[in-house]
Amino acid sequence: MDFEWIPHPQNDDTIILIHGWACLPSDFHLQIDHFKKTHSLLLPHYSNLNTHTIPPDSNALEWIAKQIQPAIRQHHIQQATLVGHSMGGSIALCLSELPPCVFTDVVLLDSSVIMTDAKRKAFTELGKKILTDDGTITLSAFIDSYMINNTHDNANIMKEKKAEILSVDKQSPQLLSRLITDAANLQCQPILKQLANAHYIA
Repeated sequence: MDFEWIPHPQNDDTIILIHGWACLPSDFHLQIDHFKKTHSLLLPHYSNLNTHTIPPDSNALEWIAKQIQPAIRQHHIQQATLVGHSMGGSIALCLSELPPCVFTDVVLLDSSVIMTDAKRKAFTELGKKILTDDGTITLSAFIDSYMINNTHDNANIMKEKKAEILSVDKQSPQLLSRLITDAANLQCQPILKQLANAHYIA
């Protein structure tokens, strides 16, 4: 798992940005260029993980969150805003529960951390079907149904992102299957409730 650390010369306040599946930190270059003027930035990258690296008896998203802990300590981060995009939102929630407790805000962007029973079932079924011969077709239809908002999304950008996700899936379908299945099984409601009660979520 890779990390990019961009220190601010005068401000120790940090933004930790956890991107979505098949994204790169560089996909957020506009936001990075803006916020590095005022904050230090820690940018984890997990899409290049090998599924065999993650212990089989662990939730993959929780495991990824634990890999970010040492980087927080390494860079002596004392105060941070935690931002999670898409699947990175679930990882951010997992990280928010772990020590050290340095997070002043938790921001979730376009993330499926709250799932209806129907959506949880769809995620679970997708996790299984990705590993079948029709996995790419199934994933493509899932992206169209659950990930692209034809009213608000930029069609060209989402077309490119869809192609990237399908490309990454071909390289590592086992990892994507694992992440999607574990995302469906992650119990986010208790974490969200705890954050809300602490006035901790943005």
